[in-house]
Amino acid sequence: MQSKKGFSMLELIFVIVVIGILSKFGVEFLAQAYRSFIFSNVNNRLQAQSEAAVEFIAKRLEHRLKGSEVARKGLGGTATSIKNNTVSGTLWTVLEWVCEDVDGLRGDTAAYWSGVVDLDDPLTTNINLVSPGTNSGSLATNITNLGGTGLADAAISFVRGTQDITGYGWNGAGLIANNAGRSIHPIGANGNALTGNFVGAEVYEFYKLSWTAYGILHDANDNLWLYYNYQPWLNETINSNTTQRQLIMENVSSFQFRPVDDLLKIQVCIHSDGIIDGDATTTVSGEYAICKEKTVF
Repeated sequence: MQSKKGFSMLELIFVIVVIGILSKFGVEFLAQAYRSFIFSNVNNRLQAQSEAAVEFIAKRLEHRLKGSEVARKGLGGTATSIKNNTVSGTLWTVLEWVCEDVDGLRGDTAAYWSGVVDLDDPLTTNINLVSPGTNSGSLATNITNLGGTGLADAAISFVRGTQDITGYGWNGAGLIANNAGRSIHPIGANGNALTGNFVGAEVYEFYKLSWTAYGILHDANDNLWLYYNYQPWLNETINSNTTQRQLIMENVSSFQFRPVDDLLKIQVCIHSDGIIDGDATTTVSGEYAICKEKTVF
């Protein structure tokens, strides 16, 4: 005869206790692991988005005409030089600047504009600047392909020339009447010569060519926009009918900038509205934001 034994009452109680402990702490461990995964996923996404937004803006700011940068409170606000002491610590929503025509300078097989004026050429006058190596036809086509209207948009500024925001035509007032006080000069072209009114202007050997201003707007809906294809030197503003815009990033909680000598520090913060638990109904955390900043020379 073979006898069979079952679990004793003590053993059953011990097993039940162990199972209870495992079920309590095991589920909590799994839940915590899931939350950690969600937090990590959101953090990585916000890190990538904030870095992308900062790099997008910084790449365009690298080619700004230094001295042309202005700040506004809203699209219709008054333009204020970022070097004004009141800019730091004040909530501005718009940053604008005039940009050098980098695409035209790179050209295709050769630069479309050389950046040099031959001051000794007998054909260089107060209305005609000879620029050796400049190809006005290709330059006009390139600007049109980028969204402008050819050389009707273009202007030049002289390296070491006057640098004052009034001389760029900000605030829709156009350029000041005194040509000597202008920071930028509208041009036309004739072959390798740049035509315009340079009477009384500070004319130097080296120049930079521009065909558009850029603007960054942080709106009330937490969107960050890039505005382009407008010319303050032609009395146009960021709100002009010809201005185009592109969405840079959504869910932007903050866009800030601060001048430091000739440098410009920018910061973009991207937020998540909340991290949702696995049942898609419970918010684990409230708004979570990641900020990235960069110093632009």
